[in-house]
Amino acid sequence: MPSISAPGDNLTGRLWLFLTITTGVLFITFSFYPGYLSFDSIEQLNQARSGILNDWHPPLMSFIWHFLDRVAPGPASMLLFHNLLFWSGLALFISRLINRKLLAMLLVFSIGFFPPVLALLGTIWKDVGLAASLMLASGLLYSAHQTGRKGYWATALLALFYGLSVRHNGIFAVFPLAIWAGGIACGQWQSRCRLWQSQSWWRRQKPVIAATLFGTLILVMLVILSQAVSLALIQGRKTYVFQTLLLHDLAAVSIAEEQMYIPPYARQGVSIEELKTIYSPREVVPLFCCNAAPRHLVITNQGTDVAQLEKTWLSVIGSHLQDYLLHRVAVFKTLYSIGQSSVCLPFQKGIDPNQLGLSVRPSRLNRALAWRLERIQDSLLFRGWFYLVLLLALLAVAALPKFREHASTVFALGSSALLYALSYFFIAPTCDFRMYWWTVVVTLILPVPIFAKQLNSYLNRRQLE
Repeated sequence: MPSISAPGDNLTGRLWLFLTITTGVLFITFSFYPGYLSFDSIEQLNQARSGILNDWHPPLMSFIWHFLDRVAPGPASMLLFHNLLFWSGLALFISRLINRKLLAMLLVFSIGFFPPVLALLGTIWKDVGLAASLMLASGLLYSAHQTGRKGYWATALLALFYGLSVRHNGIFAVFPLAIWAGGIACGQWQSRCRLWQSQSWWRRQKPVIAATLFGTLILVMLVILSQAVSLALIQGRKTYVFQTLLLHDLAAVSIAEEQMYIPPYARQGVSIEELKTIYSPREVVPLFCCNAAPRHLVITNQGTDVAQLEKTWLSVIGSHLQDYLLHRVAVFKTLYSIGQSSVCLPFQKGIDPNQLGLSVRPSRLNRALAWRLERIQDSLLFRGWFYLVLLLALLAVAALPKFREHASTVFALGSSALLYALSYFFIAPTCDFRMYWWTVVVTLILPVPIFAKQLNSYLNRRQLE
């Protein structure tokens, strides 16, 4: 497919992109400087500075932070990095869909400064890193689809690689985008799918089959590379982070059945009655620390103990599937604020206590934003179920013939957001709004490709009148 002219390809378009991206990045930086940090963020910065990495936190993100911290010590460098990814992807994506630059800029700022998006862009979290990199990948993939330029496509794979590497469940979000990348390659650069297209059976099938297979191949290659990089960075320092999830599930079943199913090495004398005081479907942390209970469960770094835990989990969950599912439903409801009076952990507030000397000195802008966000933190805007319902409604609208102009884009993004959100039914360790932030971002941007054709047609008619 030959390259075609599009906003962003000429000098005016590039200046527009630069202005939009710079405005977004600088506003977030000045609003949240030097960047908010939770306990997890602080621990990750400690690893970045020491160079001793493990897989409890994404080692690739810590590795990048190690070098950024040398240039600009503290969270500000990573804050700039993630925001540069996010605003570049968002501006590029919107500019390719909307013909009018001013309207495109307004849409970019409407999405980027929307309270649930704005509230998290100032925090250094792997969840933000995932969403920022996938936003960039989306903008690049749509640009590749529109212009046929291979540079956009190749750079998008780098962004997908980073997104896959910074979240343990990032594969659910990346898979549909990898299929989209496969479809773009097969549709525009047919040599990528020549092996399949040379077979008569493949020629009779819908292009989606070739796209799915090629996209799956892309995903497999990204996963292999991500795992190889992570293993090289941690140098054998495995933490078996998933063990907390398995222990959370076993604790729930043990309480439901009034029988202890947690392996002896992990329970360290904790009784059923004590387990009831430290178990909560809202989060796993109380099982291991930080409250008045005399004893807690133990996290191990011994492979033999983890193997025993996995075997026990498979046996117990298989025998008590109903108890397990009820527990996961309870976790899912708290995560998505279903039937909850308040939203659990809607956003980070400042920098948690630390020994690094890091703190936030609130500016007038920062205080104003914090005041407004706190007033709406329990509103519909921070309730995950609302975005799930809205996402499904938008996908239903996109399936109508009138709105299929950008079907591949809409369903790639929508599937990415939906799969990522639903994966938390089985793996959510706590109720935290940031965990499904990518789903929130996608839900907010989907109306643009769905209604872009109608909006551009309306604006063109108005210009002719």
